[in-house]
Amino acid sequence: MRKIWLVLLVAVAVGPIASCVSSDGLRGGVSAAKTGVTFIATSDCHYDAFENLDRNERDRATIDRMNAIAGVAWPEQLGGDPIDRPRGVVVLGDLIDDGDRQVEGKNQTEPQWVCFVKDFGFDGTDGRLKYPVFETWGNHDGPPVGKERFGFSTQAHLKERNRLRLRKGLVTNLSENGLHYSWDWDRVHLVQVGIYPADEQHPDIRYNRVWHDPQGALTFLKKDL
Repeated sequence: MRKIWLVLLVAVAVGPIASCVSSDGLRGGVSAAKTGVTFIATSDCHYDAFENLDRNERDRATIDRMNAIAGVAWPEQLGGDPIDRPRGVVVLGDLIDDGDRQVEGKNQTEPQWVCFVKDFGFDGTDGRLKYPVFETWGNHDGPPVGKERFGFSTQAHLKERNRLRLRKGLVTNLSENGLHYSWDWDRVHLVQVGIYPADEQHPDIRYNRVWHDPQGALTFLKKDL
């Protein structure tokens, strides 16, 4: 049997987006009913705190639409059948808006992260979202652990959640630094490689080299595949 690999990169978007992705239509005489994998991909939640709170409400409205997706049919040009219950939601970075920011003595980062966790939860039973979530970090989610200035590291919490995913069997492989991971949904293999699949930032790129450090993503991807 042929296995499908999906490498999940950070999507660039304005505001939250959501789309259903399915692996139906495989060849080799195996019916789509046995091989279809449905999940939702979204990115750029940009949860805020103390300002722009309308953005958080749009995130919650998006989650409510995700929760209701199993009651929606595919467009007629895609068959018109009911959409299967998604296996999970993959969030491709920029979970929060200010990964390491303090304004007038108030830390912006921690309450933004609390909003993300409260809404997206972890395994579909503990948040507004009713499916397991598989998130990674983007350029708004703060610098590597130990590089933060104001005492709260989003990436440290991502590592804790990834270790918990591994213990619970939600993922099958975790990088040594705890940031990159992979898992299987039937014959579909998915790999989360964080901000972008490289080991270090290209020298000609103008962005901050600390905040945009991919932290060995390409090496993990090669070993995993």
